Amino acid sequence: MNPFRYHAIVEADHDIQNPLSPEKLQRLIGCLRPTAGERVLDVGCGKGYLLAAIAAQADVDAVGLDLIPAFAEAAQRRLAQTRLLGRAEVIIGPALDYPLGLGDFQVALCIGATFALGGLDGTLERLAASVGPAGRIAVGEPFLRPGAPAAVRERWPEYDRGLAEIVAAIAAHGLTLTGLIASSQDDWDHYESQHWRAAAAWLRAYPDDPDAAGLAERIADTRRQYLAEEREAFGWAVFVAEKP
Repeated sequence: MNPFRYHAIVEADHDIQNPLSPEKLQRLIGCLRPTAGERVLDVGCGKGYLLAAIAAQADVDAVGLDLIPAFAEAAQRRLAQTRLLGRAEVIIGPALDYPLGLGDFQVALCIGATFALGGLDGTLERLAASVGPAGRIAVGEPFLRPGAPAAVRERWPEYDRGLAEIVAAIAAHGLTLTGLIASSQDDWDHYESQHWRAAAAWLRAYPDDPDAAGLAERIADTRRQYLAEEREAFGWAVFVAEKP
């Protein structure tokens, strides 16, 4: 199944496309302290919830990047319908194609989309370069809990690291950790449950679609893996850091 179509279907009900509550996203905005006149970059902005929330609170110039047209178009509609203090735009396409200059932004975010910039290290490198002195970045990422099963580590090699290892990687890129906002189990259950509900609704509506069997198998597999192993093996957090 086309991955763009898959994610558009299973995240149809998601307003926030990460395991975070609205209250925790507001806490994140408080940690980032966006102020009037600053430029904000959101890599993997999805449907634009965080981008709109920042621009609604501060007179910033914000840019969101997303590869999936359905999400980027939803973000554009959200921004058009939200009363903003600042200016925000969404660009559709690969994040690595965006012409990012040194120190172009004061705040740079990648919440749950480090794959868009080549993984955690690539994300930290590019976000650190994109902000000037005293710039702030935020990265949302899973982390392995102690004792995670080997099967989980093999299934997700890109996330085979613990909390302390992510913090060490942040420091290795010349950044100082200033905040940590962790998802609760309830946050992650809610996030995953929305996938299951959206998939079930789509399968009821389109049982004869050529992709129906593949979607049903995939969602059943991911649900089983989450409940059997990943729910206990992974944590998820947003790491906020500053550039000296």
